[in-house]
Amino acid sequence: MQWLDELGHLVRREFGDSPKLMVLATVDRSGAPHARMVVCRRIDEEGRLYVATDARTQKAAQLRGERRVEAVFWLPSQQTQFRISGEAKIIAFAEDETLRRQIWRELNDQTRAMYFWPTPGIARSTDDVFAQAVSADVAPPQAFEVLIIEPRQVDRLSLDTHPHRRRVWRADAKWAPVDVNP
Repeated sequence: MQWLDELGHLVRREFGDSPKLMVLATVDRSGAPHARMVVCRRIDEEGRLYVATDARTQKAAQLRGERRVEAVFWLPSQQTQFRISGEAKIIAFAEDETLRRQIWRELNDQTRAMYFWPTPGIARSTDDVFAQAVSADVAPPQAFEVLIIEPRQVDRLSLDTHPHRRRVWRADAKWAPVDVNP
């Protein structure tokens, strides 16, 4: 797929070995939008995006209520934005243990430790204990989930030329590229 080749090339060029940061937007039950930065852990050959997430977060609750999401990569050195709209699937505890363990092992010790911290978003207590590091040999806890985003539409906006260039690909159009006005 052309968009996937372009995205892969530009993301590698932008981030190298650093975490691949993107914005993930969800909506809650009332329809209010929520956006946050996440690390894209993997992009597979079908263009699915993989994100490690905590089952106890508002993000996970929002995704259980509404699966439609949008992920945005902003690649500043290339003046390019990729918006990926699609549906999210959560791989929860005891679902796909092989995938969960693969992603778990790819995390660093400090990131793994966060899944053993107290529940995100609740009032902090002076008694709360925050683990500093957790080895990959430790089994992932129930709180550790993998979010998979199945792309339905990809929108690339290039700001490096004037006029800007914008191209859209849609799954229901067999990923045929369409140049549109920016």
